[in-house]
Amino acid sequence: MLWEMKSASRSLIPALIGALSLLSSAGAAPVYFGTSGKPGEGIYLADFDAKTGRLSAASLAAELPAAGFLCLHPTQPVLYAVSGSEVRVFQRGENHALEAIQTVATGGQGACHLEVTPCGQGLAVANYGDGSMSIYRIDPANGKIQGEAVVTRFEGKGPNPDRQEAPHAHGTHFLGKLLLVPDLGTDKIMAFEFDPAAAIEAVPWREWPQPFIACQPGDGPRHAAFHPDGKHVFGIHELSNVLEVWELAKEGPKSIARLSTLPEDWKSPNTTAEVQVHPAGKWVFGSNRGHDSIFVASFDAAKGSLTRHAIVPCELKTPRHFTLSPCGKWLLAAGQQSHEVAVFSFDAETGTLARTDFCIEVPAPSCILFAPAE
Repeated sequence: MLWEMKSASRSLIPALIGALSLLSSAGAAPVYFGTSGKPGEGIYLADFDAKTGRLSAASLAAELPAAGFLCLHPTQPVLYAVSGSEVRVFQRGENHALEAIQTVATGGQGACHLEVTPCGQGLAVANYGDGSMSIYRIDPANGKIQGEAVVTRFEGKGPNPDRQEAPHAHGTHFLGKLLLVPDLGTDKIMAFEFDPAAAIEAVPWREWPQPFIACQPGDGPRHAAFHPDGKHVFGIHELSNVLEVWELAKEGPKSIARLSTLPEDWKSPNTTAEVQVHPAGKWVFGSNRGHDSIFVASFDAAKGSLTRHAIVPCELKTPRHFTLSPCGKWLLAAGQQSHEVAVFSFDAETGTLARTDFCIEVPAPSCILFAPAE
């Protein structure tokens, strides 16, 4: 309703100016926004000035029902998006326009997250609806998907009868050939080896005593993020509202710290959403939906210590996703229910996260993706 009211009242002139700025802003980086269904119409596009933090008005780049999570090919001008039980492949063209070039079925239900392998030859998709993972081989020469998905279905459940009655795969995260898939339904982060150059199948990770990271009962792991040192991984637990870090030791993952993402006096409902690590590795961020805030923690890799630094109000409703700019000086947060994307400045020396005056309208934003300027 809020988006409809704003859309009905605003003039077309600002939108036209914003669209033209995409063509004329020298040095600006394109930013794509996935949307979680109505009132969103697909994937939106804006440009971002890393010098000032300015985010231009967003315009529709591609129509796609429930264009949820997005990712890019590492070397080709190709963008991938999940939509229902499909993956849509887009060619990025002049002025960062998107042209749909391929649609493939996931073989699962309710695709919610996807990521391309670092080598650019494979793609993994998490299917929340039926608790499965779909993997594909990609042609590295053009970014297109080759063949059908190979589907792995998970089994089990957790103690929460409403949210953990069955497996619910929620993310796909690569560190070389290691693929982690958080499963909210079973309180496990599943671990696989996926080398698409050698084989299309993903096999259980064999370097640990068991091919998963065990979480505490009722945690509901949602997403993960690797530290730049490749020796630590952070998980955000949707149901317990906890940020956790593990050391990736040869004898298996070792939990070294857990922190609540909420103030001690918060008693209302909340679920966490996204987790990201600052490029320098000292800072870790998580988002709260309910408390509607960004949690900031400091991490000392040498000591293995994780310390709460701040909980910053978003002034957005339901920050389902956020992302850091490539330079690490800015954080963009998506208010799914307030239909806005806001820009925050970040000081890596002090850990200060502060909202700026830059905030644009995006209908039901659920994913923010920076892309190369060229």
